[in-house]
Amino acid sequence: MAKQQGWLRNKKKYAVGVTWLFCFQTARQSDDKRVENSKRVGLVADFPTESAASMEVGRLGLQSHLDCSTVEPTFKQIRRRVTDSKSNCVESSGKKEPRALPTN
Repeated sequence: MAKQQGWLRNKKKYAVGVTWLFCFQTARQSDDKRVENSKRVGLVADFPTESAASMEVGRLGLQSHLDCSTVEPTFKQIRRRVTDSKSNCVESSGKKEPRALPTN
């Protein structure tokens, strides 16, 4: 998977007018699901073009909110992937494979 770069979006916020938002995806810690987050960059009146807003993203250092794609998965993430893949296994007869009993 390529490293997520984030994107800009116009959105009206409150009574101040149209605002630039820097949007990015992160993994939610509770269930490792990818969710969209956003940070306010500034008003469209202050940054009239997308390139000006992109430069402000760089100046504010908002790229630090992006997930690092080189981070190794935690044991919890690996275990969840293995158990999910085992629960989705289907034999040729159409029956699910029995799950292994937990060992103490």
